[in-house]
Amino acid sequence: MDSDTSNLVELSELAAILNSQRETLEYIIVDLDLYDWGLRWDEFPKIESFAFFTNLRHLEIEQCLLTDNPELPDSLRHLVIRACEHPVARLLTNLTRRSFDSLDSLMLVVLQPRSSPPNGMFGLSERFDSDEDVHANILYRSAFRRACRRLRKIVREAYFDFDIRCEEWVLFEEGLL
Repeated sequence: MDSDTSNLVELSELAAILNSQRETLEYIIVDLDLYDWGLRWDEFPKIESFAFFTNLRHLEIEQCLLTDNPELPDSLRHLVIRACEHPVARLLTNLTRRSFDSLDSLMLVVLQPRSSPPNGMFGLSERFDSDEDVHANILYRSAFRRACRRLRKIVREAYFDFDIRCEEWVLFEEGLL
């Protein structure tokens, strides 16, 4: 489903439609461009559970639709969380903890920030809002490195591979930040 078809389906009906196929779906990609709807974070509808999707292997979804501790099926192998705009530390802590037991099939978690620099997902101040800050502002670079190290530490023991798809994370990983 994408933003062009959102007119055809009410958001409240999305879970019911997906639920009707819960035993057969292997891939779910939800792309609603919800940020364009002008809602505040607490107004976004949340999908609490995907646990009943017993064959689900790949889930790709916008962060605003997930809770910090979503119920996910044992079968899940790949989780892609797009449009990350809010802190992800609690979510990653929960996923890491659960990778030891109920999510032991999870092989890959990918985060895709909504904006650059990705301040929101790292819990950083919005006052740093340009690519110039990433490259020239010593205070921002220091805060960003600390935030990256924190996330890296959270997922270090996880049984899944982890990546953030943004230039700033690549610079951090390569030691260039």
